[in-house]
Amino acid sequence: MAFDAQRRQLIKERNQIQHIMTETRHFGVETGMMNMTGELSSYDQHPADQATELFEREKDLGLSQHEMNRLFQVERALSHFADGTYGTCERCQQPIEAARLEAEPAALNCIACQRAIDEPLRDVLARRPVEEEVLEVPFARTNMDDADATFFDGEDTWQALASMNNVVDRSASEDQHLHRENNGYVDALDQVSNQQYKAQLPD
Repeated sequence: MAFDAQRRQLIKERNQIQHIMTETRHFGVETGMMNMTGELSSYDQHPADQATELFEREKDLGLSQHEMNRLFQVERALSHFADGTYGTCERCQQPIEAARLEAEPAALNCIACQRAIDEPLRDVLARRPVEEEVLEVPFARTNMDDADATFFDGEDTWQALASMNNVVDRSASEDQHLHRENNGYVDALDQVSNQQYKAQLPD
């Protein structure tokens, strides 16, 4: 048979996926969250703990869905062996490239057709979230240095963060000290940098 190697590889992958799903019980999705956490109730759980548990459950769902999608694709490719259409593109009915089948035995379409199928999806994934179109200050990205604006914008925030650990130059002019003196500090002790603190520690 012309595609014996691909058939063996597909059967091996199908068995591996089925084994993983059985051993992990669909990555724990079949088990309730209360049983997974060992808690009788979530009433006294800290919100951060609940968020962690929810993240783990969402990750398990994603892994399970990924494996199920792959299993469906592998079984669909194997079904084409039964009806004698393996290696034929489902979309244009032309032979799938040999190099493509060698690299991806579960391929159902030729390269050209797969690109045509994936292109709209790439456009969707490349789009920025529509919410960004309505974001305004203080949530939108801002850089107003070239505009007639005096408010503390996004770029100012990054500049302030970058200067937090700088050692204050005591030889600077009084005007410079006045400009920096209480910029973002509540107490004078807050102005002591990590470098200054480490420098005064005994060796």
